[in-house]
Amino acid sequence: MALSVVSALSISLCAAPGAQGATPPTNTCGGTPNDYTTTLALLPDAPFIGTISGTNPVRTITIAPVAPNSTQIRVDVNIPDGDSRSVYGNIRVLENPFGKGTLVFPTPLDGAGSSKDVFCLAGTTRVTKILGHLEITGVKGLVNFTATRS
Repeated sequence: MALSVVSALSISLCAAPGAQGATPPTNTCGGTPNDYTTTLALLPDAPFIGTISGTNPVRTITIAPVAPNSTQIRVDVNIPDGDSRSVYGNIRVLENPFGKGTLVFPTPLDGAGSSKDVFCLAGTTRVTKILGHLEITGVKGLVNFTATRS
């Protein structure tokens, strides 16, 4: 019986080699909040400005960092007739095993927003373009948005 307990213990200890000592992924694009909010000079970065597709009329979206080294942003959604909604909140960044980030953020549309893909300039982790989707009250399913900054 002792042999089977030792064997079972050995199997369970060896089942996931390296799992606890695994090295975290190297940030390749958008893997940290600062990639969305902070410049190299430690200032708030430029806002992302874009459009939301699948809505009539077309709406614009602005995702603006509030402070450097912070997760706080302001999200503004506008439609051509002058209706505007804003919300302040915190972003959450999830990093995939390849070091690329996914952004999750609040919206003033009674739902959440998230990126489907992010793009960075070659050799940097600073995000310059976000392709994503939003939940909007009264609209069935998710709607897409594209937002960029220089």
